Amino acid sequence: MGTKAEQHKAEAKAAGLKVVGDGSTSGYLLYQFIECGHIAEKHTSSVRKKSVACKECAKERHAANAFGLGLALIGRSKKPGYWKYRWMSCRHICEYRPQNLSHKTKCEKCANQWSWQ
Repeated sequence: MGTKAEQHKAEAKAAGLKVVGDGSTSGYLLYQFIECGHIAEKHTSSVRKKSVACKECAKERHAANAFGLGLALIGRSKKPGYWKYRWMSCRHICEYRPQNLSHKTKCEKCANQWSWQ
């Protein structure tokens, strides 16, 4: 194993990762998160700076938070920073920012339907 490979291995360990293979692009490697076991392709400079987070775990946290509020996470929206959710009560699909979910207590589409009364 060359010096560069040893350096990447040490940087990965310091960031809570393990190198598991080559990336699809120059400067990227495949890493496994030690804590959760998920695998992701990351740029070596991000790992060096310890600027890495598991996107799979973040998605799981979003889904659990949404479920607790009566929403089912569907996936990412086309709007930057937004996700698509389905209200379990009425089945409407709405787009919200995950950080704003705690303010959502009812479906906005249902509220708009009955606002004329």
